[in-house]
This record gives sequence, structure tokens and C-alpha cells, in this order.
Amino acid sequence: MPLAIISFFGDSRTAPVSDADLKRAWKLAQSVVPEGSKVEARALDRTFLHMRYPKPDGAPEVKLNDPASLPPPIAAGAITVWMDDALDNVELKTQQTAKALHEALSARTTGTFDARRHLDRVGNGTTPTLQALAVVERRPDLDRDTFMQYYRTHHVPLAKSLKPRFVRYTTFRLLERIGDFPGDCVTLQEYPSLDELLTHLTTRTAKNDTAGDDIGNFIAQLVYNIGERTLVQSETLTDKRG
Repeated sequence: MPLAIISFFGDSRTAPVSDADLKRAWKLAQSVVPEGSKVEARALDRTFLHMRYPKPDGAPEVKLNDPASLPPPIAAGAITVWMDDALDNVELKTQQTAKALHEALSARTTGTFDARRHLDRVGNGTTPTLQALAVVERRPDLDRDTFMQYYRTHHVPLAKSLKPRFVRYTTFRLLERIGDFPGDCVTLQEYPSLDELLTHLTTRTAKNDTAGDDIGNFIAQLVYNIGERTLVQSETLTDKRG
């Protein structure tokens, strides 16, 4: 399974990351990763959804698209590194790269992950407009292996079967962390537009939605951080804010 690094940098409480700082972080990351690895940079402009289950099997508390009540994003931006599977001793090099990246960015927190892309309707085409990076915390009665197995083998196929609005869907299972990473998993969902994201999450958080009702079976809390500015390998800055 591919290995990846996600490093969260910048203080979202002070100001959104500027285009110049996003590009600078992207170039810094490229300077410390092994040759053949892929680097992506995302602005995290605001928190869009906070869903929390105070009690297992109880009803969730949901805050959706409500800036006044939602906390700031986990960070101002995120760097994702896809490690080259062909590297010798890729596990060790992933650990070393995560440490170097964390220090180069003066990051708030950095994690190493195994990654699985479950859906890709875009391929090598244009990067989708809206990027939603969700930090996910498992139910306390589940260990991380059980949590991820349920997520990837049950919930993901269920969510994909219900006409989702996202065009890419990737899960990242936490292996090791530097700093205080507040979750067990990161989920990246990519959407054609902010309207598509809102429609999707409005459906998923409604009563009696099959996929939405399943979330409480394995998740204690999830927080969607979103942005519309992205840098990927061999691309200039993509800014779809209008």
C-alpha cells in the first residue's frame, strides 16, 4: 500500500495562508523529499463541518457551514507527499522525510500514513476545484486496525454506492505522528465545486441517510477543513475561488 506524509503548517487563527506562502511551502517540501516522490500543497481556508458523537450509538452533534460556531482549521495549509514505492527501504525513508519536512516547514503537526485511493473520476485531468481534508477520530471502543478495516471495507463501498458528489476519495491511515495530530485518519475528498460539497454533506448529515447513519458505527468525531487553492506536481497554482 502506498506510503504518504501529511504535514500541517501555518496558524489559521491569524490569517489564511497567502499564495506566496503556499508556493514557498510547496518548494520547501520538494527540496527535502526523495526523487520520484509527488508533492501536493493545499490551502485550508476554513472549517466546513464538525460532527461529533458524545456517546457511542447516540445522536451526533452537527455544525455545518456555520462560520460563527465552527473552529478555525487545524492549520493554514497542508503538504501531502506521496512516497515513491520503488525506493529502497521506503518505510525508513518515509520516517526520515517526515521529520525533515516537519522541520523545514516549522509545521504544527506531521503524520506518516498508508494511503488508499478509493475513487478517481479525474485521473490526470485538472485538479478538482474544492478540496476537503477531513481529520477523523475513531470511536474509543475500537482499535485503529478495526476502525480502518470497517472504514475501508464497509463504509467506503457504501458511500460510493449512494451517488456521491465527490470525484476523488482517498483515505490515509495514521502510522506515526510528530506533534499533536488530533486523529487516527485523514480523508481527502475532492469536489467539482463548493455547491457540490454542500449538497453532499447536507445529504449525509440528514436523518435516515444510510451512509450518514453508518458514520457513528466507527467514528467519534470528524472535522472537514476545506480550501480552493491547490498546487500539485507540474502544475501552477490552481485557485478556483472566483
